[in-house]
Amino acid sequence: MATEHPKRIGDYDVLGKLGKGGMGSVYKAVQPSLNRIVAIKVLAESLDDETSVERFRREAKAVALLNHPNVVQVIDMSDAEGNPYFVMEYVKGTSLDAIMQRRRLSLTEAVGVFKEVCKGLQAAHRQNIVHRDLNPRNVLVSEDLSVVKLADFGISRVEAISRTEGTLTTGTLTMGTLHYMAPEQARGMAEVDHRADIYSLGVLLYEMLTGRIPVGRFNLPSQLEEGVPPELDPLVLRCLSAEPGDRYPTVDRVLEAVTKLEDQLRMSFAQDFKGLSRSTSKLFSRSTSTVRGKPLMWAIGAAAAIAIGGVLFFVLRQSPAPAQSAPPEVGEVVLAEAVERFRPGGSEEGVAVADIAPPELEEEAPAPTPASARPVQPVETAQAPAAAPPPATTGSAGERADLEAAVRKAEAGLAEQAKADLTGLIESASKPVAAEALLELADIHEQAGQTSEAMASLIEFGAKFPDAKGAAEAQFRLGKLLRSLGKSRHEAARDAFTQLVSGYPSSEYVPAALAHRAAIENEMKLTVQDSVLGRSVPASLVSLRMLVERFPTDRAAENAGWELAEGYRDLNLHAEAAAAYQRLGQSFPRTRHDAWWHAGQLLEDKLSDDAGALAAYQKVPESSRNHGKAQRRVRKLSG
Repeated sequence: MATEHPKRIGDYDVLGKLGKGGMGSVYKAVQPSLNRIVAIKVLAESLDDETSVERFRREAKAVALLNHPNVVQVIDMSDAEGNPYFVMEYVKGTSLDAIMQRRRLSLTEAVGVFKEVCKGLQAAHRQNIVHRDLNPRNVLVSEDLSVVKLADFGISRVEAISRTEGTLTTGTLTMGTLHYMAPEQARGMAEVDHRADIYSLGVLLYEMLTGRIPVGRFNLPSQLEEGVPPELDPLVLRCLSAEPGDRYPTVDRVLEAVTKLEDQLRMSFAQDFKGLSRSTSKLFSRSTSTVRGKPLMWAIGAAAAIAIGGVLFFVLRQSPAPAQSAPPEVGEVVLAEAVERFRPGGSEEGVAVADIAPPELEEEAPAPTPASARPVQPVETAQAPAAAPPPATTGSAGERADLEAAVRKAEAGLAEQAKADLTGLIESASKPVAAEALLELADIHEQAGQTSEAMASLIEFGAKFPDAKGAAEAQFRLGKLLRSLGKSRHEAARDAFTQLVSGYPSSEYVPAALAHRAAIENEMKLTVQDSVLGRSVPASLVSLRMLVERFPTDRAAENAGWELAEGYRDLNLHAEAAAAYQRLGQSFPRTRHDAWWHAGQLLEDKLSDDAGALAAYQKVPESSRNHGKAQRRVRKLSG
């Protein structure tokens, strides 16, 4: 049976498959030289024609030209057994599409993500790269939306590369995702420039603001959502102009427009609340004794201040806000090209784009190419000085105390504080404490049902601390978590247990790992060539035999011994089955599996070994339901 994924690609150890797209598959892997997690995109074997290979290499070259926080970084490119692949940074999180499927974005979140996407496109366009498939599935984000990265430049057009290496033919290369494509791109025009991406920006912003796609006749964003200011409508509509010349000429101008709009909205809110702020300041300027004498006025003033502060904080805040409720488990990020998905458009009672007068176009000179853009760091809101923390403890004893404090926080339900403390220890503490902190962090994630985060912590443990105490435990827990994800991850789970068995042969976790591996192999119906028997057998048989031979008295060996004997019996290997029953009876005299009775039956009926059968029947315990039968067989064979 073919494995789900290769164990190695080039110099990288593969952990599992992240996804599969039209151009190939994407795997999660470890780069051993730097102990870091990466994503590897491998061209599909079926796409071995020259055009597909060239397109695939072009994607790698396109992204490799970029070094920007809002673009997924390409690390390496090579061939594996004739198949091209390239290595990218692994982005922990999910897609913007997955976020929007779960919940609606706030106005602040939508504008914040939009600006970060613009910055990524800005960097691409300055390298003469047109994405041509910008959509929410190709925008990778962290769960709190603080990290935003563009991915999947698989159909991008790179003018610099095209000039030196020739331009590929059109056809499928002009295609993107239906509802996000600019009209000229949908018509299959060969000359699609950066303004096609600006159209896709308009669709993306419209969807983030309204939860809908602007298809056919559609309403203005402010008409669909009460919280969307009408001032945003012209910006969206200009991006969505049918003619490329009517759109913003560059992404730089889009960023300027949205930043200017933010400033206008802040000024508007400041003016609206100016009078109330003055009256509130007068109230709070009274002496303490006056305020104490009028508790009702104090309460009213405090409430007004809180209301003003809340509104202004919402308006002034530029960084995306976290979700209001605890997000569901984050799955693995699929970096492969997404399968096309068609979604319904807007209201039939809306208006067509052509029916809406676009914003007036100001005379614009071609913008000079400035230096590479860097994301603007949000200004942190001023806060009252917090109480000074106690001096940090130093040395191993101090680190140990910090670790124990973090564990107590977790036990008290302060999970987020515990995570922060443990993360700090992982980054700065000595090796033993850092390793324990990483295991504790995995515990917190696992108990919260955050399977992906727990697995990431365990993988990091294996990469950073392969020789530390707890390494076998981390590998075992990783295998169990992978198995819990269902049949699609069985191969990865089996590999995890195998690595534990071979890497930590004396660990107390090996028997349970072999039992899990055997169960997975049985479910997968895997077969192997058994060197002991000289024939093909179920793979689970080899795992079970290894368990009972190496760990005959371990608790897991009781069930394993029974399953091994039954497996031999199914293969008509009667001598091996009888020996397995006998070993089980010797290791577990009170076993519930009635091993001696079954051994006696095989020895008498199948192997004609009366002496062996007599010895086996004599050992059937009185607690067995077959004890009476065994005694009759003893009398018969003795006489």
